[in-house]
Amino acid sequence: MAAEQRLVLEQLFGRDNLYNLPSQSSYRPSRSQPLNLFDNRICKSFLVGTCPHDLFSGTKEDMGRCKRIHLEKYKIQYESEKRNYEKRLEASGGKLSEDDKRIQRMVEEFEYDYMQDLEYHINEVAHKIVVAEDNLRHTPEEQQKIDKITKDLDNMDIRIGLVTQEVDLLTKKGQLVKALIESNKLNELLEQRNKFSKSVREITDKIGQANQQKLEVCSVCGAYLSRLDSDRRLADHFTGKIHLGYVTMRSELSVLRKKRAAITKK
Repeated sequence: MAAEQRLVLEQLFGRDNLYNLPSQSSYRPSRSQPLNLFDNRICKSFLVGTCPHDLFSGTKEDMGRCKRIHLEKYKIQYESEKRNYEKRLEASGGKLSEDDKRIQRMVEEFEYDYMQDLEYHINEVAHKIVVAEDNLRHTPEEQQKIDKITKDLDNMDIRIGLVTQEVDLLTKKGQLVKALIESNKLNELLEQRNKFSKSVREITDKIGQANQQKLEVCSVCGAYLSRLDSDRRLADHFTGKIHLGYVTMRSELSVLRKKRAAITKK
């Protein structure tokens, strides 16, 4: 909570102003001119969307403070200029003044910078996912054994499904004696499946630590998930700050890529 409050204050007053405030008796309002939005010291990711450094603050993936300036007044200025430019563009039927061309260039450049920033972090987590999945892979012998018992289980399920359909069909036709015979077969198959399922669990539980834990890798954030976790624990993961942070980055990156593709086609 304290970290989030500090982040809000930094955005309102500026990091330098917040951490280098003079004493109350000697404080004088700054007369320095605001920076141009094109200034490299201003974080373009913060202006356009959400800087990745802000998404994971206070988590184990905390990146620390962004080295560039996050100041709310610059974000408001950028959004205002962009919004007014879009209104004028629509009203003029696509005709651009020199000032509008400057704003168009600004928006395209800043969005491209933001897209590159997002791509860097998404590529990082993609590598993390590959490594995590490699760590969960079975040996060829283990995988062969798992494939065989999985196929046997699938075949048994198919047989159960066919006999179930046969029982239903015979019952509808009024052939109750035959339906009863098939029903007995079905019960035998179900009992066999239960026994086979227990043996399958015993086999799979002996195959590798990863299989013991029933782990899989989250395709969004790269975290390990257990298929044995309760719905509550899984929900906690999918609504957690790290997972939602990567959801945000992937969503915004997808939008920016589509916009960039449309620009390059012109």
